[in-house]
Amino acid sequence: MLAAPKYGLDALIKHVKPDLSQAPAQRHRATFDAYATAQLLIAMAKHYDRWDHIVAAAVPPGLPGTPEPEQEPTLW
Repeated sequence: MLAAPKYGLDALIKHVKPDLSQAPAQRHRATFDAYATAQLLIAMAKHYDRWDHIVAAAVPPGLPGTPEPEQEPTLW
């Protein structure tokens, strides 16, 4: 999974391109946003073998716990 240019929900949807054809409501409604977030998590789960790898990939740069780029790719 290549690094995403931004980390907002819209940017991640554009980057990952999950199937949102069955999403309820529309963007910026709670049910749509929750569905989209779940689809993004499922996409990450297919890419990473362990939960701690998913968490490490989801930490934006500069925050505690950010992995070293040489060691592990992230969404950012």
